[in-house]
Amino acid sequence: MRKNSVVTVIISALLLLALISTPAHAIGATSTENCSISGTFTITSGVVSGGNSCAGVAVIPASVTSIGNSAFAGATALSSITIPSSVTSIPEGAFYGATALTSITIPASVTSIGDLAFQDATSLASVYFLGNAPATIGITPFLNTAPGAKALIRSGTTGFTTSGTPALWNGLAVEVVADTPMPAQTPQLAETGASEPIALGVMASMSATLVASGMFLLHRRRKLG
Repeated sequence: MRKNSVVTVIISALLLLALISTPAHAIGATSTENCSISGTFTITSGVVSGGNSCAGVAVIPASVTSIGNSAFAGATALSSITIPSSVTSIPEGAFYGATALTSITIPASVTSIGDLAFQDATSLASVYFLGNAPATIGITPFLNTAPGAKALIRSGTTGFTTSGTPALWNGLAVEVVADTPMPAQTPQLAETGASEPIALGVMASMSATLVASGMFLLHRRRKLG
């Protein structure tokens, strides 16, 4: 009977560890992420929305699968955003009117860019593409960006217009570069601030202690028996 209790403690601790290591937005819950200066954006079931008041730098977590329509539309103080390789599309109006955005890196995973996605992002001068041109492009996604705005691509990528002076692809001047850098990522905390990581750390420590204690008791019982 005592042996069963020890095993139960170990199993419970392992389950707790598995639970706290799973991001909230990966299991259908809603989380709120801070932007570096002010404002937030929301993640619900892996989809970003509500970043219209975001100011400064925004880093989308790697577990996100989609950016919602108009998610950062009108975010006039958004200066930089990091899009993870888990995202496959940039939808309609996602960054419409994001006038402070000067550059953006499009992961190779992105296969579609929707209508008006970056329209009226009037400071957007550099769009870095890490892979081939997205297969699906909506209506005027880069209309009224910065004068002479460029699509910076890697050698050997396909789907971009490379002929003409300048070579234009959806209104962007195509330029082949040796490397297309990713913006530096700025760590972001959820709306709860530092308390959430601390709480998770405490829970993880408690779980590890439970596992260790259970293993010790089980070993001791076997040795005595």
